[in-house]
Amino acid sequence: MQNKQQIKLGIALLTTLTLIACNGGSNVSSTSSNIVPQTSPLQKYINSLSYTSVNSKHLMDIGGVNQQSFTTPGDLMINSIDIKFYLDNGCNAAVSSVSLNGPVTPESGTYTSTNLSNNVLCTLYANGGSSGCAGLYTDLSSGELQSMQFVYNVNNGIGSSFPVNAPCMANPAAQLGTSPLGIEGIANWTDPTNAVACNGSGSCGFSQAYNASIVPPPVIFVTESSYTGNLGGLAGANAKCNSDTNKPSFDGTYKALLVNNDATTSELRYYRPDGTYIATANSGILVDDANIEPLTNAISSSSLTVWTGFGGTLANETCNNWSSSNNDIGYKGTSDQVEAPYLNSNTPDCSDINHLYCVKQ
Repeated sequence: MQNKQQIKLGIALLTTLTLIACNGGSNVSSTSSNIVPQTSPLQKYINSLSYTSVNSKHLMDIGGVNQQSFTTPGDLMINSIDIKFYLDNGCNAAVSSVSLNGPVTPESGTYTSTNLSNNVLCTLYANGGSSGCAGLYTDLSSGELQSMQFVYNVNNGIGSSFPVNAPCMANPAAQLGTSPLGIEGIANWTDPTNAVACNGSGSCGFSQAYNASIVPPPVIFVTESSYTGNLGGLAGANAKCNSDTNKPSFDGTYKALLVNNDATTSELRYYRPDGTYIATANSGILVDDANIEPLTNAISSSSLTVWTGFGGTLANETCNNWSSSNNDIGYKGTSDQVEAPYLNSNTPDCSDINHLYCVKQ
């Protein structure tokens, strides 16, 4: 009986190892989404990564020293990851791109590339007549490829993705063949002065380590619902933002973009939920001198009227501190404008119905 149990245990272990090998390695956290059998390219890629949980219990490590990693809070669904390759060392002129489609919601923690994941990834490279790991190395050593970037397309909960760009990968000290100084690409960098192409096994990574954090930057959205000027004060307006159906699925709280609510922070860059850059704030009301410095892009592509209370050079009007829907007045803006009217386009009666701008904190 004992021999039979040992044989069964051996078969089970062999099966487990085979499954791990087929999947490129698997994280073994009992609650990890990564152990759920999935066949999407993104799930297979994540299964091949080294995983470190938030409590620093390292579950798998089959990678080399210089790898690329990303950290996720665990409540973000990643629709896809794009790996982009660039002709310059500033991640500006893309020459090739690989997309790994999901979606997948990884457990919270840090995921680090491995020799295995990189050996597979470089086989997907294609740029004109160059392809695979050998083609990638040829382009890298000739200067036709100089930098890389991972883009994590996070599901925003409203039907699209927010692209979170990892830092541009370029090593100022790296050089190959006739390439300029300051390159990066997937290769066997065991000898940093004489890197060679990845060959499907053995070391395969980067000239230095890179890290990224998947945290969507602050976003601004326009509420689906619209209201009279009696918003229940600033607290009521904030509550409306946090319960609106247009609120993205990103974790965090939102504040209404209203006068005296300090919803935005100076020097922070703000975006739409689809990743479109809006502007860099210079005040608590985003940009309060839009006639001089207009927004780069409107808060919405739809033309909606929105309560703001901002009077510009005139006195602010806020429907009696957003508590009145009677004969008071309150300033409103228009959501598809990039200059001053985005905050101040009219002073309607407080009985009018308008939307709200909502800012992630």
